[in-house]
Amino acid sequence: FINALLDHKADNPDTPLLSKDNLLKLHNCLDLDNKTHKGVFRRQWVVGSFQFYKFYRVFCPWEEVPRAIECVLQDLSGLVCT
Repeated sequence: FINALLDHKADNPDTPLLSKDNLLKLHNCLDLDNKTHKGVFRRQWVVGSFQFYKFYRVFCPWEEVPRAIECVLQDLSGLVCT
């Protein structure tokens, strides 16, 4: 996904790299929905890398991730997220 995103950005320089759609696609690639058992992602899919989990943390139910990403984008854009 990331390589395709960067290729698209190279071909379309006016397209924003950071967008809600792109962040949701990246999050969905991680497969962290309600079917993921606790610890499996960290131990098996990231091959035990504590560094990834250290920097990618989502402290909300998976159903609320799209709204949380929207809030992050609004904050980064200087807008107030309520």
